[in-house]
Amino acid sequence: MKRFSGRSIKSIAVVTILAASMLFSSCLASVSWLTNEKKALIQGRDYLTESEMRIIALEYKSRFEHYYRDLLTESFWEIEVVSGYTYEDYVKDYYILEEAEALLYLNAIAKERNVVLTDVRKEAVRNKAEAYMKSLSDDEKTFLNGVTAEDAEQLLLYYENAFEMIRVLSEGKKLEVSDEESRVVDIQVIRVEDRTSAEMLHERIVNGENFATVARAASLDARIDYSVSREDLSPEIAKIVFMLNDAEETDVIEYGGSFYLIRLVSSVNVLLSSNNRKNLLAARRYENWADEYDRYLKDHPETLSTDFWRSLKLNDNGAYTSRDDLLRPIDDSL
Repeated sequence: MKRFSGRSIKSIAVVTILAASMLFSSCLASVSWLTNEKKALIQGRDYLTESEMRIIALEYKSRFEHYYRDLLTESFWEIEVVSGYTYEDYVKDYYILEEAEALLYLNAIAKERNVVLTDVRKEAVRNKAEAYMKSLSDDEKTFLNGVTAEDAEQLLLYYENAFEMIRVLSEGKKLEVSDEESRVVDIQVIRVEDRTSAEMLHERIVNGENFATVARAASLDARIDYSVSREDLSPEIAKIVFMLNDAEETDVIEYGGSFYLIRLVSSVNVLLSSNNRKNLLAARRYENWADEYDRYLKDHPETLSTDFWRSLKLNDNGAYTSRDDLLRPIDDSL
């Protein structure tokens, strides 16, 4: 349900720093007198608790570590996007916080329009929450800091309400994503700093040496295997890569001060292409409520607990598992 994608990390970070000064509350976290649960994010009359926010945070922490730790080194959370603003800050502000804000809005609108889940769907959510809690490692339980099955169930109900509201807002709209738009390919990459080296490596490969073997010995990056969509690459490189046939390599490509050789391993990664189609469809559905959402925020001021937000740390080692289906709808056709 991520709202924004594809924007420059540096430009995002600058905007985030400015926005954060308006969102953060200097007071202590609000506490509901009825439930005694601390409110992490308040939007008008609606709120998410610290426990609910921690579940969202754990899922994004696990996803980013699963996909990026090998690529960006183990300490990638500490990498500065801009001076004083780390990758951890970026994920918190532009994934976790935006997810939570959109979740509150969609549930508020669902309530206004009397959108109600079926009993069957609610029961499926309950089972999903129980299975989730049973699957947690000790490190994950520590990160969640006392989150209960009831907390997980409530959050997943919020998500189901949100997905149902998105479906309602999308009724009558023509939403299509082509196979080519959603296609994800598997590639191997060699990166070096000078053209002469790149051309020598290219000649070795043309003469029969194994691309992966050459890559592991000569590339500046430890990782050589990637699965990418068109959106993951610059338009110039995407145009070249997505024209390749299986097992075909590019000539030397100069980009961003480095020189690349790229081999297409597979022209379609079926599983990732299917997931990418869902993500692109979700982004198009968002366009149906983006303007209304921006107007809603103006009339429903937000408060984010400073103490909670500062204490929420993603940068710790442990046994964490990415559960890509956790924050997806029960009915995967939505």
